[in-house]
Amino acid sequence: HSIPYSLFLVLRDALVMASIFMLATRLLRTPGLSPEPLALWEWIGWAVYGFAQGSAAIGWWVLAHECGHGGFSPNRTLNDAVGWVLHSLMLVPYFSWQYSHGKHHSKTNHLLDGESHVPETMESVQKVGFELLHRWFGDDCFAIFELFTHLVVGWPVYLFLNVTGGRRLKGQELEKPVPMKLGIVDHFRPSSPLFPESWQIRIALSTMGVVLTLLGIFAATRAFGGSALLVHYWMPYLWVNFWLVLYTWLQHTDPNIPHYGDDDWTWVKGALCTIDRPYGIFDWMHHHIGSTHVAHHLFSTLPCYRAEEATRHLKAYLEPRGLYNYDTTPWPLAAWR
Repeated sequence: HSIPYSLFLVLRDALVMASIFMLATRLLRTPGLSPEPLALWEWIGWAVYGFAQGSAAIGWWVLAHECGHGGFSPNRTLNDAVGWVLHSLMLVPYFSWQYSHGKHHSKTNHLLDGESHVPETMESVQKVGFELLHRWFGDDCFAIFELFTHLVVGWPVYLFLNVTGGRRLKGQELEKPVPMKLGIVDHFRPSSPLFPESWQIRIALSTMGVVLTLLGIFAATRAFGGSALLVHYWMPYLWVNFWLVLYTWLQHTDPNIPHYGDDDWTWVKGALCTIDRPYGIFDWMHHHIGSTHVAHHLFSTLPCYRAEEATRHLKAYLEPRGLYNYDTTPWPLAAWR
């Protein structure tokens, strides 16, 4: 670990975001602050800005994720301080997600205890009417519906209701898609059944970070107007959510990748059910989180800036044994598939 280099990466991502912001504000008028209505091309420009800024902000998201794993530095206090600030700015409850994400790593691709994008059973699909929707819509329209529900609303409903989370909690199987047997399973209340009692203070701190950010957004909205906050915060925020769900979805989901039940699952099997993919320029922006994820699951405290080298060695060892998953399919096509 190198603390100076990790802090440099935080600064690097901040400079990228600041550059995008300065370029946009020089070229485009901000809605709500301009006395005249914006032209169509300016709204298109703000839409492009939302994608660019949200894509850049994922760099901070990944570094906060590194903090939760201990990959940012060997100093736990520094990790938690940086991670709490960065995730709170993106309305992510840092410690809460650290806990549930730890479950994902400890039970990767487990059909009952896995925590991210756990496959639905036919019974649950029929229960919520998805089978009927598929018959009505057909393959292509239903695929569009699935992409929307995952990439646009998937993250908030996971945080608030644990949709797509594990099917077993505290030894009890939960109903799907919204588990209610143990009460609301959310990431914000210290009393949520998702967390042990020993984590209550940390969960409260996580929620406090999100609330402070919301208060800041409210104050900025009163000062600059809702339209300005829409283009400068909420549109990039939606793209941040898009990327984080896309990554967690594509890293462990593929027609050829299994999920295991109690009798067959082992930690190594689960970790090796991880798929590395190429993401082009986004690899650099996102600290190679998508192209070195196999290494991350086997060595989760590994710093992101060491992951490319580690992946080369892992690939040399695992690939001849048929244990390394790498898919060259462009990520938009992989998501559609």
